[in-house]
Amino acid sequence: MKLRRETIERIKKIEAAKEYPANVSRLCDWCNFRPICPHFKHLYKIETLEPKEYLEDDGVKLVNEYSELQAKIKKLSEEFEQVRQTLIDFAKKEDVDVIFGSDVKASISSYESFKFPSKEKRKEFNETVKQLGLWNQLAVVDTYELAKRIKNKELHEDFIKLLDKFIKKEKTDMVRLSKSVNNNY
Repeated sequence: MKLRRETIERIKKIEAAKEYPANVSRLCDWCNFRPICPHFKHLYKIETLEPKEYLEDDGVKLVNEYSELQAKIKKLSEEFEQVRQTLIDFAKKEDVDVIFGSDVKASISSYESFKFPSKEKRKEFNETVKQLGLWNQLAVVDTYELAKRIKNKELHEDFIKLLDKFIKKEKTDMVRLSKSVNNNY
């Protein structure tokens, strides 16, 4: 009876769905919907193009440009960090906290920071904080974990409704680069 009820609930959820985000898995290789899937659609569009047309495709050009810029940022970031560390070392060696350039100056300061055990290794630490009577003053809601549970529908709908008035929903667009295994050109 329980299995039947859960199955019916899943069917209702599937039928009520308005969005069908791509779920990339090993099964994609056998899927007949790849030409219309948002994950593979562009690949199907460009794989039949001649090399000149391929390189003129707006998507190909944008990804290539984005990749080149990301590589430049990485290189600049490495150079920046090297110069930053050299500047800090210079300040320590010269026993100064301000170094003057032609039009700008760099102020160098140090401060002590504290590192605590990671979540996985925090049990003893948390117990000590509780014993000291500081738990209620220091404990905070893990909003990242809460957002993940809401997104994955791990919380009861009633809980989500109660929390909804506190939640501001924003859409975040991300671009990640990875090597393409289907690169014909």
